[in-house]
Amino acid sequence: MTTENSKFTYMKSINNVIRSKILLLFLFLSLRLLATESNQELQNPVKGKVVTKSDGLGLPGATITIKGTKLSTISDLDGNFTIEVLDEKSVLVVTYTGFKTQEIPLNGRTSINVALEETTTVLDDVVVVGYGTQKKGDLTGAITKIKASDLNRGSANLNAAQMLEGRVAGVFINQNTANPGADPTIRIRGNGTMDVAKAGRPNSDNQNPLYTPLIGASADPLVIVDGFQLSHLRDMNTISPNDIESFTVLKDASATAIYGARGANGVIIITTKNGRKFSKMDVNYYTQFGVNTIIKELPLLNASQYLNFYSDIINNPSIKIPSDNFKIYFTPVEIDNVLKTGVNTNWQRKVLAKTTANQSHFLTLSGGSETLKYNVSGNYLTSNTVVAPGDYERYNGKTRIGYEKGKFAFDASLSYTNEKNNNDRYLYNYYENDENNQSKFTYWYALLSDPTQSVYNPDGTFSKSRIVELGYNENPLYAPSVTTSFWIQKTNYLNTSMRYEILPGLKLNTILGTSKVSYEAFKSVRAIWNGGAPDYTNNFASAVYRSSGDTMLEVFADYNKKFGDKHSFNAVIGASKGQKKYNDIEAAGFDFPNSDFGFDRLQASSIPTPPRTSRFRSTSRSFFGRVNYNFDDKYLVQFNLRADGASQFGENNNIGYFPSASFGWKINKEPFMKKFSSLWNLKLRLSYGAAGNDNLPNGLTSLRYTYDTYSSDTNLQLAMNYRPNPNLKWETITTTNLGIDLGYKNLTATLDLYSKKSTDLLLIKDLPAETGFIKEILNQGKVENKGVELTLGYNFYSVFGSKMNYAPQINFSYNYSIVTDLGGETVIPSGTDIYAGRGFLGRTMLREEGQPLNSFYLYHFDGIWQLGEETQATKYGARPGDPKMRDTDKNGVLDNRDKYHAGNADPTTTVGFANNIYYKNFEFKAFFQGVFGNKVYNQTRLILENPDLGFLNNQSPVVLDRWTPTNPSNTNSSKLNPTTLAYRESDKYLDDASFVRLKEVNIIYHWKMKPEMQLRELTFGLGVTNVFTVTPYKGLNPEVWHFDNQWNVNPYTRTVTLSLNVNF
Repeated sequence: MTTENSKFTYMKSINNVIRSKILLLFLFLSLRLLATESNQELQNPVKGKVVTKSDGLGLPGATITIKGTKLSTISDLDGNFTIEVLDEKSVLVVTYTGFKTQEIPLNGRTSINVALEETTTVLDDVVVVGYGTQKKGDLTGAITKIKASDLNRGSANLNAAQMLEGRVAGVFINQNTANPGADPTIRIRGNGTMDVAKAGRPNSDNQNPLYTPLIGASADPLVIVDGFQLSHLRDMNTISPNDIESFTVLKDASATAIYGARGANGVIIITTKNGRKFSKMDVNYYTQFGVNTIIKELPLLNASQYLNFYSDIINNPSIKIPSDNFKIYFTPVEIDNVLKTGVNTNWQRKVLAKTTANQSHFLTLSGGSETLKYNVSGNYLTSNTVVAPGDYERYNGKTRIGYEKGKFAFDASLSYTNEKNNNDRYLYNYYENDENNQSKFTYWYALLSDPTQSVYNPDGTFSKSRIVELGYNENPLYAPSVTTSFWIQKTNYLNTSMRYEILPGLKLNTILGTSKVSYEAFKSVRAIWNGGAPDYTNNFASAVYRSSGDTMLEVFADYNKKFGDKHSFNAVIGASKGQKKYNDIEAAGFDFPNSDFGFDRLQASSIPTPPRTSRFRSTSRSFFGRVNYNFDDKYLVQFNLRADGASQFGENNNIGYFPSASFGWKINKEPFMKKFSSLWNLKLRLSYGAAGNDNLPNGLTSLRYTYDTYSSDTNLQLAMNYRPNPNLKWETITTTNLGIDLGYKNLTATLDLYSKKSTDLLLIKDLPAETGFIKEILNQGKVENKGVELTLGYNFYSVFGSKMNYAPQINFSYNYSIVTDLGGETVIPSGTDIYAGRGFLGRTMLREEGQPLNSFYLYHFDGIWQLGEETQATKYGARPGDPKMRDTDKNGVLDNRDKYHAGNADPTTTVGFANNIYYKNFEFKAFFQGVFGNKVYNQTRLILENPDLGFLNNQSPVVLDRWTPTNPSNTNSSKLNPTTLAYRESDKYLDDASFVRLKEVNIIYHWKMKPEMQLRELTFGLGVTNVFTVTPYKGLNPEVWHFDNQWNVNPYTRTVTLSLNVNF
């Protein structure tokens, strides 16, 4: 049995154990709920039932009191109650949170039914904030809450990030690729930090010892699930969308300062579902099945066009070709012979599946008694990519239990996620090189491959290009056929919280959480392509093991007190302590004696490589506090302060202080506003505060050096990179926010204006050679983001009547970032190196004071050199037909001084428009998303519009309209001078990536059953995701950030989903 099969067998046995334990837990909880206490005989009993007025369902836990007395009871799981009354003239008072209170005279009746009407308003909605909750009407910060039930059900959302995309003003979410399990990009109110060394990549042989993938703090927001802080943004992928009750997004410093050094980039609080008290066991099964189809292919030359195009170029006497032998493949006779074979391979369709499928199954059991509530869920999801291999599989199990009795309350949440993906486009290790990582680039090579090449030889083996002299002639389907790769990630979270009421209004809270993430990645390349044949003596295998763990203990007290009728006071004070661990080991081997050996036999390689290891430990400690004061339900004040200490900072600056203050004024509560009776909410908010960013790599304050081997080289090398800096400290973001909340009849509106200033950003400074070091990391950068956010909602229920309602909501945000200080540096190159042909030609971005943070810095494409301009063209090494770049300073030399700031990689404007229509038992939901103002450097278009004569790669049909003396095009060059001039980093390939997309459409039907039936509800859904997109972008999908190459991504798909929801 192979190692991979044994892993599957092991996982299967583990899953069986988990299933059996969950079943036992279900049985225990069921028996617990069936146990009831017998009632004593009552002298004057009155029986009844409390139901909802809207649907007639029983309300468990409603309080029934005899007016004027302390005699009361609570309705049972079905809403039934029995109470002893004083006499036949008694009056019952029935109350339930969120419903109007009713007083019912008995008038001699001994049986009575009560129908309660919902009365909860928007302002009464409870919002989860840092270390507590607040009513929405009492918020003073920029906070947005979204209930998961308000989002589109039936959509093909694989994770929590996809649910939020486009839904919240000021929150930009980019999925980047259709690869399932890929990391999302989330930015709240712009990018407030500099990933200063993320630009570029190592040289082509991946050997650069000084290459640093990322130096700089992360711009990812903090994500909190049921009070526990997730280690990484990617961990949102481990949360099943069906487990989520609500999202709360904290955007300004008055809301995030309570989280101190982790709140600078905003906070996303996820609350998961739990059971309800006094409720029967509710069994819910939800399933969906989706079919994915490719939305768009890139246009490429067919066989005839390919042959004639390259024939014109290679047989042109004015061009130098790599080999004269090329000409024999493009003679008229040879072209005619090739066309007669009928081979016209569309390589995109060979590597892309026409359709793929995804499915999800979700089972939940929830309920509760007087003291206990619980929610137990399990989820299984599979999703296949259109580029094979790409099977993603995820198991989720989650249990949440709450217990409350008297002054004591306890809540525990346990979750387990197992992910597996055999798509090595998201499997990285240090030892990969251009030969052994070809399977990552299957789609990219399909774009480049010769359409006159067949897929298979007559004997069934993979074919190669007929042009043997090519630098690249590998069959795009070959590498996946000899590569076995997959990664498995297991994520465990355990979070517990306890609360005890010490005195009236004073509660002591404890949160203890721990997480563990283990990651294993394996790759085996059984044979390298060698001139058209597998070379089984040249092979490769690698294994990666990583683990990380977080532990957090937080203890805090909260105190609530009302003084008279007008004064309300709340205070929170507490401390926390955390620890993070990270371990990593990577190993690889080259040239195995047997192709069956691989990652399970690394020691069998003839060229083993020393393993690479890393180990980090960090600790943090914090003190925090918050004070809220409410006077007369009109004037609101809040103060926050947090002090953080963290081990990853310098010994001189390892403690930071982050204060904030906010104020609110409910103008509609003023006496002079009484005449505006329809204006039920008008609140002015003002806040100012600071939050820190400690999300940066470990070891920046100590000596940083490299002592390692590189690829298959067995020689050890030492390089000291960065000088230690004991003064390194937090990046700090201060935010000023002015907001207005409005409620007028059926209209709700929220407007926020903000300024977010980032200081002490990490920058890399070059050092003189005599220091013995190359660089030093300092806190010297500054960036500012300014913006406006607007959310509008309207409810038309009063217009259409009780059977129909239309509830649209639109959110709009504008954000502009600008660099204000580079620590004395004039400019800092950034962005990604352009790769063309066989080299990297230059960076695409530049950071400069007074310019956007991610500004493209490019040559201005000025058209094509024409006949009659030979003298001018010669100065720049060009000739008629070559691309012309603007010489801004007119000195006859093209250099960086001729470039200009050509556009912003970050969008300035985002819009989300949700349309919700309810008619009887039907729901219709349509969601539009708009992103504007961002540019993308389209390297895919650059390479597909400029031939490389060393590879003769396929081209876009654009080249057919190339410049010739008889076709003096001013947009497409002649392609006769394939030098670096054609590939210069110019704005010709800078595309506008703005788009408007109909993101989701859903039709849902609720088939409601009678209350006495065991089957409560059936819901059927039909949904379509990525319905259509309107964009000027010339690539596959505009939803990419700053740089488009199709090297390791999956084309976007349209998904049609059928869903079924069954509630017992």
